[in-house]
Amino acid sequence: MVLAHTASSVLACLVVSVAGTPSLGAQAAVDPWGRVPPLTTNCYTGDEFDGKVVEAKQSVAAEIKRQDAVNDAVRQQMKDMPPGQLQQRMQEYMMKHPQEAMAAMQAMQSAGQASTEAGVTSNADRQKLDTELETHKAGFSAAVQKAQGPIKDKIATLINTKSKSCGKGDCWNFPDAADKAQYESLVKQVDTEYDKICPAWFGPKGTFQTWLTSYEAALVKQASTADDNEKAEIAQMKMLGASSGGYKSTATLDAVGSYLDKIMAVYQLRVGHAQAAPMVHRTSR
Repeated sequence: MVLAHTASSVLACLVVSVAGTPSLGAQAAVDPWGRVPPLTTNCYTGDEFDGKVVEAKQSVAAEIKRQDAVNDAVRQQMKDMPPGQLQQRMQEYMMKHPQEAMAAMQAMQSAGQASTEAGVTSNADRQKLDTELETHKAGFSAAVQKAQGPIKDKIATLINTKSKSCGKGDCWNFPDAADKAQYESLVKQVDTEYDKICPAWFGPKGTFQTWLTSYEAALVKQASTADDNEKAEIAQMKMLGASSGGYKSTATLDAVGSYLDKIMAVYQLRVGHAQAAPMVHRTSR
């Protein structure tokens, strides 16, 4: 039979009807991508954005876990379904609606082929983007070092030559007001120099935001293929008079989770504000 290779997926769909879960049409349509907070242009860590990304990631992970539980229950009921019932329903539908059945079979076959081809392309695209990200990370690190390194070297030299012992262990400070003022000025320069280079990386059209936009597009494309497969499964359910039920692909949620992971990885590269300390640490005595 032509439909033999799709039997397991059809059977899964049939079991959803048996499970008695609410139909997808009855559920509120919520775009998982709406969980992603807008990218910030703030150059420093410690802002609210980090927390928003973590919160979004936890929310998506919880939804994936919930949906996986529904899907697992459906698969278990699939295993318990009498094997002859599926074939009987397929044969009955094909006899009553031969043209619709043929169209559904062609749609299922096309979806499977498109899924394979799109999967290969999507994986190649993501690998290329991952390689680009590593290059960007190295470039950003070098830019930060070039901007802040010379100032930090001056601070280290000042501390090692001008600071005095507090008399309590490894405790050093600047008793001379001029030395302390120079130290505080240099610390401010650390942020000033970083502020000059940061927008090229984290600005609206910066390297990292541009890369994240490309990565998101690749994930959307990959998830779209999975959605097409889901439509083919729903066509199977319709062919057999089954409800679409609560069985649903987590492809889009998985894509959102992957995107949030990349956002965290990118924004963790940001630096914290430089701060002058009342006591300093010498690297040489």
